[in-house]
Amino acid sequence: MNILAVWKKRIFLVRRQLNIVEEFTDRKRWNRLNSQDLNLINNSLATLPNGLPTEKRLSKEFDLLCTQLQLAILEQSSNFIRLRDKVRDILHGLESKREIPMVKAKLPLIEEVQGENWWTDVTPAMVETLRRQLRDLVPLLDRQQQQIVYTNFIDELEDISKQDVPTHQTGFSPYQYKKKVETYICNNENHLAIAKLKRNLTLTESDLESIEEMLFNSPEIESRERFEEVYGKNINLKLFIRKLVGLERSAAKQTFSRYLQGTNLTASQIRFIETIIDHLTQNGVMDVGLLYETPFTDLHYEGLDGVFGDTDASEIVELVQSFNETVGAMFEIA
Repeated sequence: MNILAVWKKRIFLVRRQLNIVEEFTDRKRWNRLNSQDLNLINNSLATLPNGLPTEKRLSKEFDLLCTQLQLAILEQSSNFIRLRDKVRDILHGLESKREIPMVKAKLPLIEEVQGENWWTDVTPAMVETLRRQLRDLVPLLDRQQQQIVYTNFIDELEDISKQDVPTHQTGFSPYQYKKKVETYICNNENHLAIAKLKRNLTLTESDLESIEEMLFNSPEIESRERFEEVYGKNINLKLFIRKLVGLERSAAKQTFSRYLQGTNLTASQIRFIETIIDHLTQNGVMDVGLLYETPFTDLHYEGLDGVFGDTDASEIVELVQSFNETVGAMFEIA
């Protein structure tokens, strides 16, 4: 009301509509709107300048998402799962910003909402609390995670009435299932067969059977059928697990020991080999085509061929391929 009073005194456009402004300043007036009132508000009030602070677009989009989610809960709409997973995706992005103090303070809530239990018997009031606490953090997401959304709709106000809030079943979320599976595998990286994958050792049929038994008999994975429903029936388990748990750095360094221990290498050549080891340690496998892309081309514009001679370059390709072959990773070679 104070802001409105200031605008009434200072803004000529507002003074021209002052009688309408004062009429709708009364909150009770909004409880008995008719079609003529809606036209009046749209044509006379909506276009007036105001003193409200400008809010960030992403915060307002998060408000809209939460409102849609609240309506889906009330109406038991089929949109609930889609909207729920959009919220989870946003929170997953925020979780990666844990070094920011504002985000760190809200981490317990961010992590809790990504779990399945929070969504059991979720209510509009819970979503409202979530919205209020996290809306100012959403603009911190990386720009590539932000999608521009264009909308064109008419906002219609219907009669207000009391509704019974039904119990909503959350259903199955592939997003949450994947997160649970990947967490389970990483927590069991010391399993004998998984440890062999991390050390780049070839697995036997017995090793593969032990991995399948560990996965498909666990409560987290539920069953082979559920796993294949989400990841597909033709998934390469060895490659899938290697990409999750990575490679032991010592295994990669041992394979490239001739280059690291040699005294005839230049600084660029040593850095090139160390960058390969970094990639393998993090990702478990490597497409040799990456040796001709950044960050390798940062050392020489021709990548591998520019840093090493033909003989060394061919051997390095073979060494990289050896890590791919132990898990059956197939990359096209140009």
